[in-house]
Amino acid sequence: MSVMLIGWRELDNGQREAVRALALPPEQEPFAGSMAEALVVCADADPTVVRGYAVCSAATPVGFFILKAAPATPHWADDDTVTLHAFRIDERQQGRGYARAALAVLAERVRHDWPAARQLMLAVNTRNLAALELYLACGWCDTGGQNPGPIGPQHLLDYPLA
Repeated sequence: MSVMLIGWRELDNGQREAVRALALPPEQEPFAGSMAEALVVCADADPTVVRGYAVCSAATPVGFFILKAAPATPHWADDDTVTLHAFRIDERQQGRGYARAALAVLAERVRHDWPAARQLMLAVNTRNLAALELYLACGWCDTGGQNPGPIGPQHLLDYPLA
């Protein structure tokens, strides 16, 4: 399975509409937030520190996420860290390997877009066991730290880039 990670600003109008139409099952949306919220973050942010990316199969978006670099990162991330947010795969595409494929090429994209970054980090809600298992299976490590997230405690995970 191969995917491409295409920046929000590089998507054509049809691809942007496909991203806007991405949906999660109701039980997953509280963890990732709404697609509309994610796109507002991308539209309002400085693209040198906050960027949205579509996860594409061929040229068709099947998922989306946001990356943040300092100074837009959360308080729990160091200045040389890029953080992953709002990661989602469309509910009609889940179970096909797109999330694993996206995570497999994520580090390469971060190294390209933010060459000074030394690590990736994310926060995953302690109740989101499927996501936690996915991240750990893809090489992310639980730091042992926790963050009081908006809907409950979160595990902090990292992925070294060096």
